[in-house]
Amino acid sequence: MKIFERICLYLIIAIMAFHVFIVDENVESQFVIQNEVRAKKFIVVDDMGNEVISLIAHEKGGSIIVNGNKGNGLVCIGPSSGGSGGVTTYNEDGIEMTYMGTTFEENGGLWLSNKNSVQVIFIGTNSDENVGIWTSDKNGDGATSMGTTLDGSCGFTTWNKKGIEVAFTGTSTSGYGGLWLNNKRGEKVNFIGTNSDDGGGFWTYSENGVMGTAITTTFKLGGGVWTYNSEGINGTIMATGKEGGALFISNKSGNSIVDIINTKLENGGIWIYDKDGKDYSFYGHQK
Repeated sequence: MKIFERICLYLIIAIMAFHVFIVDENVESQFVIQNEVRAKKFIVVDDMGNEVISLIAHEKGGSIIVNGNKGNGLVCIGPSSGGSGGVTTYNEDGIEMTYMGTTFEENGGLWLSNKNSVQVIFIGTNSDENVGIWTSDKNGDGATSMGTTLDGSCGFTTWNKKGIEVAFTGTSTSGYGGLWLNNKRGEKVNFIGTNSDDGGGFWTYSENGVMGTAITTTFKLGGGVWTYNSEGINGTIMATGKEGGALFISNKSGNSIVDIINTKLENGGIWIYDKDGKDYSFYGHQK
């Protein structure tokens, strides 16, 4: 073999060896699993080179940001400015629309906002450890809530535009069910529901919380109407008992001055007492 041919042959062999041992080794190294990779930021781009996913580190920790086709962040997974963790979504204008996670007070839930970035719906737990659903008006003022509390009550609550509770329907801590209605100052004025005698009724109250009227029924005695003065002293009772119907009238001191009732023999009678409720006159059938 001529010297020129040998040089060409050896050159070809050298190139092949370089390709096998150097080039191919570099290609295969791309598939080696690394035990640990450290970086302050990872970026995933699309075919056009636009950033679509970013893994970044910041003073609060780390976050994963998913961008839309316009390059604006639409989803963020990680800690918020308050130090809580969760998932936040944004609209195309960059306004936060939803957040699901925990707060710095360790409350968890789902927060929904309107396009003006005002929170209008919350589902989860609050600082009072209540569990339920809260809704607000367009200004962020509380409007309604539905849920339970640790003290055993549960139901549906509504507020006026000043944030004052005006109605609650549900169960109380004592296990009674009904509808509570308040005036514009938050003072209870009406209650419709059950009472301690396992009956039902309707109660009205004055602005200072004193009972004014009670219309109730009980499983043991029947039904009746009670009226009270501004100091909460009973003025009249009209009710049905075991012996039939009766009417009792009291003075402002609470002493009964007139009784109109049935006797045991189903006869009727009227008892009229003095102002102290003691000496009386009787009209009717005594037996």
